[in-house]
Amino acid sequence: MRSILAAGCAAFLCAPVSHSETLTHAATPHALGCIPSDAEKSYIYQVLNQLNDYRLANGLNALRYDLALERSVEGHCHHMSQHGFFAHTHTFANEPESQSPSLRSQANGAGSAGGENIASGYGTPTAVMTAWKASPGHNANMLGSYARVGIGYFTTGSLWASSSATAAPPSPTRPRPPSPRPPPRARARPPARRRL
Repeated sequence: MRSILAAGCAAFLCAPVSHSETLTHAATPHALGCIPSDAEKSYIYQVLNQLNDYRLANGLNALRYDLALERSVEGHCHHMSQHGFFAHTHTFANEPESQSPSLRSQANGAGSAGGENIASGYGTPTAVMTAWKASPGHNANMLGSYARVGIGYFTTGSLWASSSATAAPPSPTRPRPPSPRPPPRARARPPARRRL
């Protein structure tokens, strides 16, 4: 069975989620993401090439590939497969940092994601790209004003996901080490005056 889905929809063909939710807690980075196999990575790069060709043909910039976004969506593909659900969000209380696309991308160090497409049952990169192009909401995500993208594919269930984001993620704030102070200079003493 083939399907593409968005948050909050029960139908098999729905508009994708576009999210700009604000984090209400600091997600701690952890291993949400999974590493795609070589075969899965080959499919991921084919989708990336088709996506960038499509964007260029529509007068848009090519997207820079973001491995942190890839970890986020690849992990989500595995998570959907392992827990038997197909949605952008979930309500597993013990996994709050993976409950939404933005929380997942934050937890994987990618900053906030701007749009996510998911699909299931499409066995090839061309098949999933064709389905996303034919869906107005998914198509809008692919042609949105984004700068980077991460793509996930999990062979089990042919689960696909792409997550796009605008600017580079914020760099982690690290306290700056104090700048070393130069040692105090020895003051030259004026020559002692002789008293007569």
